Order: sequence, then structure tokens, then C-alpha cells
Amino acid sequence: MRLADLARCRQAAYRLLGEALRPPEPERLVTLRRVAEELRERPGPLAELAFFPHWLDLLRRLLQSTDGETGRLDETYVRLFVASPEGICPQQASHYLAPGAPAAVIADLEREYAAAGLVVSADATEAPDHVGVTLDFMAHLCAVEAGAWRRRAHAKARAQLDLQARFLGRYLRPWLPGFARLVASRDGDGFYARISETAATLAAHDLDLVKVLAARVGEEEAR
Repeated sequence: MRLADLARCRQAAYRLLGEALRPPEPERLVTLRRVAEELRERPGPLAELAFFPHWLDLLRRLLQSTDGETGRLDETYVRLFVASPEGICPQQASHYLAPGAPAAVIADLEREYAAAGLVVSADATEAPDHVGVTLDFMAHLCAVEAGAWRRRAHAKARAQLDLQARFLGRYLRPWLPGFARLVASRDGDGFYARISETAATLAAHDLDLVKVLAARVGEEEAR
């Protein structure tokens, strides 16, 4: 398995999930469908992972759900994440990690982004702890890792794996399952329930994967 290719596939998975958890604008849905088709036809190294059957099911459902159903998805998105008499499903990590101290979580995330050379724009419409932003950040880390593998910069690639493990362990795996359960309680087996569940499953499997990869690279460096 080529590690650069694996990192690129993981980047695509995080990017797709981040975009799918944003408002279902027509152009976004067109892009999601195109990317889902490409990933289903050419899964690459993802096909070798235990996570793959779950991922393949998501791609099938995503293609079905985005086919001419923009209006319905928009209504569901608003009901789940924007406004509903029953309450909404918050998309911010701080709601789950530290309900009483969201500023602390946001500040920690901003430091993580800054350490990776990224800054959240002052004009951004999404908070630093929005699920889409956190998934995008993981996609960014995977992209940097892929570039390091291509340049044979193994030390930099190992450092990126360590960053990914820390971010997954502190900021994604602890709260995505709760988010997914809440969405499922309101959306049944719908589009957003499936997307949220897949994001949580990916974070869980990916944390185990990056730890194994980092350990393997470390062993090779020690020889």
C-alpha cells in the first residue's frame, strides 16, 4: 500500500464528509455527487481498510440522496441544524466537549490550526469548532502527509501522523459519536444520520490506523 495514496484517499474522505455536513446548496450537491462517483469507481487504498464496507454504503446512499432531492435535503438540514421546535443538533464540537466553556475549546482549536499554518478568517461564517471545519482540518493534515511521503520526507510524514492522532484523539473521536447519535435520533436512517455516523466511524478507525502507521514508521527509522 502506497502511503501517499492512502493519505490522499483519507483526505478525500474527510473533505467529502465535511462538505456533506454543510448546507445542501445545489452546486455543493453536484460536486458531492461527482466526487462520490469518483470515489466509488476508484476507491484506491480505502478498499483495503476495515472501514471500507461502511464507506461504500455511504457513497451509494449519498448518490441516491443527492439525486434531485435538493428541496427535501434543505428542509431536513434546517430542521436538524438551524431551527426546530424540538431543538437542533449542534454542529459545534464545544457543545459536546465542554458545554459550559465553549471559548476554551475554540481557543484550543485555533491554536491547533495556527500550529499547522492555518488561520480561521475573520469573515468566516462557521465557527472554528464547526464539524465541517474540523473535518477540513483533518483533510489538510492528510494532504500535508501525502506530500511528505511523495518527497520521501519520512520524518515530516511521521510528524503529521502524530498531529493527526492527537487531533483525532482530542477533537474528533470524543464527540462525533454523540453528535451522530443525536442526529440519528432526529433523522432516523436519513442522509444526515448516515453522513454523521460515517464521520464518527471514520474518526474511530482512522485513529487506530494512524497510530499503527506512526509506530511502523518509527520502527523503520530506528533500524
